[in-house]
Amino acid sequence: MYWWESLLGRPWERVPNPPQSFTCGELVRYLMKEHLGIEMLPVYADAGVLRECVDNLNQPEMYGLEPVAADDKIQPFDIAFLARCKRFDHVGLAVPGPLGVMVMHCQQGIGVVCDTTAELNGAGFRRLEWFRHKDANERTKQCRV
Repeated sequence: MYWWESLLGRPWERVPNPPQSFTCGELVRYLMKEHLGIEMLPVYADAGVLRECVDNLNQPEMYGLEPVAADDKIQPFDIAFLARCKRFDHVGLAVPGPLGVMVMHCQQGIGVVCDTTAELNGAGFRRLEWFRHKDANERTKQCRV
């Protein structure tokens, strides 16, 4: 059993109430705080205000995030920014899973799920870029996942 399984199926709500309900951004924020002690700015990812959501998700540096180098291995608590078209419109978090690293995310109408990158691609996410919080490396080493 994985630590994240208890969150599966929790609903997406426009006004989230973690840990009972989430938006995609608040799920990432909640998990970073709970497991790494990293307090991030709110990741406004409100599907009801899509323009604001897209604008905020296209500024990862605003959240203390840095791109994961192409030659670096994706690790738990890395953050995936996803796009169906040109601009990012969804966010998720890398978690260990039965098929290797998976992406935990929360979608409107679906709730909290965990998918492989291939499943995300099949769901219409054509672009995925990985980021790591600037404080995550040291804290990930100290965290039991």
